[in-house]
Amino acid sequence: MNNKDGVITQVSEVSDNLLMECYWIANLSRPNNAMMIHGFMQRDVNVNKHILFAYFLRDQLRGFIKGHLTKEGGQTMARIDWLFIDTICQRSGIGARLIEAYEAHCRNAGVRRMLVQPAPTRQAKNFYAKHGYGPCEMTYTHAKDLVR
Repeated sequence: MNNKDGVITQVSEVSDNLLMECYWIANLSRPNNAMMIHGFMQRDVNVNKHILFAYFLRDQLRGFIKGHLTKEGGQTMARIDWLFIDTICQRSGIGARLIEAYEAHCRNAGVRRMLVQPAPTRQAKNFYAKHGYGPCEMTYTHAKDLVR
């Protein structure tokens, strides 16, 4: 998927190099999450087939979104596990493009509801609210219905 200045790519195999790029982007804003990414990203995507979209600007990773499909209450839902944007590119629309790509993928897979547990920051909560996510019945989780 082409965007203004960059390209969004669905990644099905996380290389060691891409893993380190994701780690460094996450480490700039949320170091605790960076350690989790380093520990789980390759297994989640390469083995457990989680969904990963990456945004590249002039061949450099500038952001990524990772999530997975889950069954809850007999319904297929999608969770957003991580969404990180390089600090020098925040507020440029990359996050919106990544979330749109992930939602489109999930919609095509028959997902009717998206779930996310936003970081406990005003910026994260405002970002998800702007994109249609709101509090739901699950503690600390926000949801968006893809089918209305």
